[in-house]
Amino acid sequence: MDGGICKKILKETKGYDCPKDGTIVKVKLDGKLQDGVVFMRKGHGDGDKLFEFKAKEEQVIGGLNRINVMDLLSDMLQAIDLKNHMAVKDEVIVDLIDQCRANQIKLMQMLTTITDEGLLALGLELNDALQCALAKYDAIASSTPLLT
Repeated sequence: MDGGICKKILKETKGYDCPKDGTIVKVKLDGKLQDGVVFMRKGHGDGDKLFEFKAKEEQVIGGLNRINVMDLLSDMLQAIDLKNHMAVKDEVIVDLIDQCRANQIKLMQMLTTITDEGLLALGLELNDALQCALAKYDAIASSTPLLT
């Protein structure tokens, strides 16, 4: 485990032991829950972009933080078995839920001060998407049927 992330070197190659600070590192990435469910794959198919991060500046966790938290949560919830309400207790999912709830509160506070109609519409659309992701999590966690 490295900072909450379990890593496995699939193929060690010759080269630098450690890239210089600021070097862009490109890797294939499989994001998996503790039970092995894959929620993200980067760099595995033709034309699929490799996952990128800056060595020492971001590390892998920092690079993952650039990914939209809500999109990542939605992908993870899509990957789990809807009947397994314990799957949403995964440490990563719980952390993403906490971040989404905090972001939604900040967004609602910000929306009360926005006067630009276009920006307000985008904010409301983001709020709706956050509410959908959070409602899906709550429904799975409580074994409540999802309404579509």
